Amino acid sequence: MSEPDAFDRILESLHEATLDDGRWPTTSGLIDDVLRAKGNSLVFGAGRPGDDAVRIFYAGFFYRGQRHREWEREYFSVYYPEDERVERVRRLPDSQPVPTTDLYTNSELKTFPAYATPTPNRGWPACPCTTLARSSWTTRSTRAGNGPA
Repeated sequence: MSEPDAFDRILESLHEATLDDGRWPTTSGLIDDVLRAKGNSLVFGAGRPGDDAVRIFYAGFFYRGQRHREWEREYFSVYYPEDERVERVRRLPDSQPVPTTDLYTNSELKTFPAYATPTPNRGWPACPCTTLARSSWTTRSTRAGNGPA
């Protein structure tokens, strides 16, 4: 498949998944295949930079097109409260892709458990977001809402 064809397939799948949550696993699997990714996560929320509370409307952690709700629960209950990149994502310019690792300092990459923990867990590190963080890009988009998220 050519690069433009792959992009068109991903874009079409994203549009379909926007209207039907049940299509996100298929979209995720396609993204993994085309980008040769190890998995991906998708999070939609609202709140302005500096707000104490962010409302999460949707969060999905996927590996090879399979959603893993236990990884979502683990991330949001254990790692999310301490994840330095959350506030940094909220300050990114709209629609600018950034390697996820660029959202951490070198020191944070060595110490943040969701990134640094190497213990295997069913083929994934102890926190599955480790592999997602190491192989992913982050993009902030305000196009779907009424202001910065």
